[in-house]
Amino acid sequence: MVLDGPERPDGAPRPALSPRVLLDIEQLLLTALEQLHLLESDLDTGRDPRARVIAAGAALDRAREFCRTSAAAPSPVGVRTVLLVDADPDHRLDVECRLRELGYRVHAATNAEAALVDFQALRGRVDLVVVDADLPGLGGALVSGRMRELNPHVPVEVVAKPLGREALGRLLERLERDDGAGKASE
Repeated sequence: MVLDGPERPDGAPRPALSPRVLLDIEQLLLTALEQLHLLESDLDTGRDPRARVIAAGAALDRAREFCRTSAAAPSPVGVRTVLLVDADPDHRLDVECRLRELGYRVHAATNAEAALVDFQALRGRVDLVVVDADLPGLGGALVSGRMRELNPHVPVEVVAKPLGREALGRLLERLERDDGAGKASE
């Protein structure tokens, strides 16, 4: 995906990528390059390079997916966007994958500050925010309150971990039922 033009293919202006998004993409690309560099070392020493190839490919795939689903790409018509805020990488990835499997577009943030930056950068394109109750720093309750001040029309859910399939299903059913209007209850 080429992101270097001032306009999208439909002629609409292309939103700028946030500094956090650029840093995340850069980190994924650096991980891929590191794996490729280690691959060269493996080949020189006669070790099996398959694990390095897989790791490099996975990092590149993740960077490609991140670019594809970043704020620079418009949401397809009818696709709901969820901002997921969770500092636990394993839990965040699990919930993010389940949401994507269900057809949701997901923007993930690892801390309160990044979540607030993303929430503002995605102006009006977030249908639901899911915040970990035990978020380090500002905490889930404070960051959710700040988001509600910024946009009271976006449901913000503060959840306890682990967020199981049934609880996630109830959250998403409520979103679909309410059609994103008003706040979902905590």
